[in-house]
Amino acid sequence: MITTTLGILMTAEPALGRLAEQRLAPRHSYGLAKLVEAVRAETARFTAERQKLAEQFGTAREATAEERATLGARVITVPPEHMAPFAAGVSELAAIPVTLPAPPFDLAWCNGDAITARDILDLGPLVTFTPEEAPHG
Repeated sequence: MITTTLGILMTAEPALGRLAEQRLAPRHSYGLAKLVEAVRAETARFTAERQKLAEQFGTAREATAEERATLGARVITVPPEHMAPFAAGVSELAAIPVTLPAPPFDLAWCNGDAITARDILDLGPLVTFTPEEAPHG
């Protein structure tokens, strides 16, 4: 099990997705898939709650054609006078502790060339590294 916060999971999710694109042994792939599912469930909750905060403090408007392509038909803008309480709400949300029902993924199971130092930092408590023992001579 992994204990962390919603904010850390939001930072880790993109890097976790890149890690999940690697070819792994079936056993390791299965474990990573369970971790990805657990993280996505929590980040979906974060996103839904952040959306509620945006709706509470922001103003909705019709999206431009360009915005519609990535954001959907409606855009919510939080005006400067409401930015402080909106940001405080998002910060409070990001600090919520979360316990994932999956163990950390061991980076020793993947191709080290396929993961960047930035991704390792972003993955934080979702990964561990257990180097193989050197043969004794």
